[in-house]
Amino acid sequence: MNYQISNLCPRTDISLGCWGFSILLFPRFKEIILTSEIDDCMVSNAIENMGRFWLDGCGYNSPFSHDGVVESLYEPRSIRVSWGEWGPEHISVPGNACSLDLNDGLGKPPGGRILVPHNIDSMSQAMLLIMVFTWFAEKAFFHAEGNTKN
Repeated sequence: MNYQISNLCPRTDISLGCWGFSILLFPRFKEIILTSEIDDCMVSNAIENMGRFWLDGCGYNSPFSHDGVVESLYEPRSIRVSWGEWGPEHISVPGNACSLDLNDGLGKPPGGRILVPHNIDSMSQAMLLIMVFTWFAEKAFFHAEGNTKN
């Protein structure tokens, strides 16, 4: 196992942060990231090319009108990914500081790390974070295995 999405279940006892979940990163995940050769430039290109699809698919496609021109409220650049030795070490999406952040603390697997939630208030935010993470995790796996077509 390379990673595990943990505790993905909405909470009804709180109103904010009620969609939090964690992603456990096992030591093998770090090895895959290091051999994948994915870098910041590739991450930026992916967000530029895929971001609109991710946003629209997760319900961030609400248009607004400005001087008669209809535009999307959110642009791909509203998705941010910081890439490091553990891959996507910080992922933020539209919201009130909504993110997953790398942590070395409680809940991490032995020798691994954990991405912990911050202000995940809606199913749309949770789905977008998962979509971004899994897209990069799959790309890293395919690059590490030498199959760069996927």
